[in-house]
Amino acid sequence: MGRLSVIKGLLTITLLGHCLVTLGQQTSSASQTLTNLPAGAIIEIPLTLNKDMDLSFGSVVPGNTPGTVIIYASASASRTSTGGVSVLSQDTFNAACFSITGTAGTSYSISLPNSVTLSGPGSNTMTVNNFTDNSSETLNSSGAGTFYVGATLHIGAQQTKGSYSGSFNVSVNY
Repeated sequence: MGRLSVIKGLLTITLLGHCLVTLGQQTSSASQTLTNLPAGAIIEIPLTLNKDMDLSFGSVVPGNTPGTVIIYASASASRTSTGGVSVLSQDTFNAACFSITGTAGTSYSISLPNSVTLSGPGSNTMTVNNFTDNSSETLNSSGAGTFYVGATLHIGAQQTKGSYSGSFNVSVNY
């Protein structure tokens, strides 16, 4: 086989390959003008959140063993204590209360913290956790809603006497 035959063979393969590639690349074009296509957007009223009442565990008496005070997420202001903690029955306590407004009938979600620290006299602290809410998570037909937030306060054995305070964040989103 001469050199010319090899070149002819390569040229044939190259041309054949090019023809196959060209045959596989058929092109087609079409254009169409469409009018009155549907497009849309829904604009919601921004959510507003107002604090109507603070979370208050009231006055408690620590014992020789640690304990907790639980405020339940409801308007009825109920609480229980566990461990070595006693609550004063004539004392005022309540769940936090929030009002929310937005677009009528829409659903929303509430974000509560995992835990917060209350600071007291000196460097004494207590932890609040297990935050709960009683929200239906749907705004009424007027675009309003109210919900309560409760939590658990952890009190150490012989916790230092004094006033303890702190803050926590609540957020709502559509």
